[in-house]
Amino acid sequence: MRQGEVVLIVLILLCAALTTSTAISDQSLSLASGGGQTIPKRIEVPLNLANVSSSLALDEQSSGSDAQHAGRPVYTSHSEKISILHLPVIQSFDTRIWGVNTRDIDARTQAVLLNSSEVLRDALLFSGPKEADTTNAISPTPSTGTSNPILTFLSQKQTFGAESNPTGNPIGGGNGYTDIISRDDPRVKFIVDTRDELLSALQSTRSGDVIYVEGNANIDMSGYVDIYVPAGVTIASNRGENGAAGGRIYQNRDGGSWEYDWAPLFRTAGQNARFTGLRIEGPDKTTSAPRARCAIHATYPLEVDNCEIAGWSFTGIGIYRTGGVSDMKNGGYFHHNHIHHCQMNGLGYGIGVNDGAVCLIEANYLEYCRHAIAGDGNVGTGYEARYNIFGPNFIANYAFQVDMHGKPNPSGPGTIAGDTIRIHHNTFMATGHPAADQMGPLGINPIRIRGVPRLGAYVDHNWFYYTLAPPVWQTDDYDATPGDKRLSVTANLIGQDRVLSPSGPIKYY
Repeated sequence: MRQGEVVLIVLILLCAALTTSTAISDQSLSLASGGGQTIPKRIEVPLNLANVSSSLALDEQSSGSDAQHAGRPVYTSHSEKISILHLPVIQSFDTRIWGVNTRDIDARTQAVLLNSSEVLRDALLFSGPKEADTTNAISPTPSTGTSNPILTFLSQKQTFGAESNPTGNPIGGGNGYTDIISRDDPRVKFIVDTRDELLSALQSTRSGDVIYVEGNANIDMSGYVDIYVPAGVTIASNRGENGAAGGRIYQNRDGGSWEYDWAPLFRTAGQNARFTGLRIEGPDKTTSAPRARCAIHATYPLEVDNCEIAGWSFTGIGIYRTGGVSDMKNGGYFHHNHIHHCQMNGLGYGIGVNDGAVCLIEANYLEYCRHAIAGDGNVGTGYEARYNIFGPNFIANYAFQVDMHGKPNPSGPGTIAGDTIRIHHNTFMATGHPAADQMGPLGINPIRIRGVPRLGAYVDHNWFYYTLAPPVWQTDDYDATPGDKRLSVTANLIGQDRVLSPSGPIKYY
């Protein structure tokens, strides 16, 4: 490409009224491919592309064989195959894209969508150089009177999945995490590496203090439950500091009388406790366990970050009754953790949100859970999950990764599923279940909403590897009309080949 020439290649996919349809069964999601090479008569559509960028680079120069471009330098890309999913119709398209630099430095891009040699839409797009004043630029002019989700996606430079993580810290924490409390931090008031030292520090500490667990500590808390952490107190270690794993606090199963259902290791005694940089390990890493256990039980807002939490048969983090706040983050903030092997059949939650609690769940790596995130469905319960990676391994029975349970509607007919659910910019890597021949797609789909949220559920800009069925399922509440289901699923990628679904799909069951 010659220096100084301005070439902007933008792929615009205009969703047309497709003339053919493909039936979608409940059991599979067929991503059919098309073909064709016919170049149609051009339809010129002026667009404001000032904020649009493309990763597609021109890689072939030609002399501009089209009569319209004779005498002008033309840069042509190799043909690219693009898939678009717009249920209930699924199609694949071949595209021919080229850009032209005119003498007035007007970069032009043409995108042609073809389906089995039948032209669906062709657009010639205009944009000036990056430094051009776009104050009077022409707004997008869709071919129909309705807003086009593909144009919206391009004009807003939207991103998908957790790879767009804007937090500045690695998903799952550990190496590269920057908000690590060091041993010599002035907030550190106690340094511990035994159980007795930890329990003594918790009795003496005050709000604002940090209890630092030595990076090489292995603190055995077997036989101890309901250990209260005062308001404003932080228990910290050094996970991620020069590759450190972080101090370990763990339980073994010893069969003592304390071993009763639902018993947590830690409870918060007030607001704004924090657990950071720790390994908190329970005894139950398989799908079968004799008791239901929890690592952290909170009835006040708290923060859990940069921790590895594993082996808890009930839940790694359970939060309760923290709603009524203006921002979900103020109800609880769980971020940059690695949460895994919380997978007891029938329970097995990485993070449980209950009894009207709300929280922000951000930039975690979660796998080997029955439900990595679960809400109990009660009035007021809600969460926002963003920039998380749900790994490929979910092996428990009915291991859908993000869940909101259903509860009888206390103020009318039907079933509610909490208040507000926001699930966006996450990557869901699981594609199947080891017992798929017995359980079918029911066994592992990514998102399950088991009722009608009181305010709404919004699922967008995620990347689902799963293609056995629609990635989002909702209980078909027969007391609610389709317009009352309050579930929006828009602009997600489906399959490892990143098929864009502007709307849906949703399976009602």
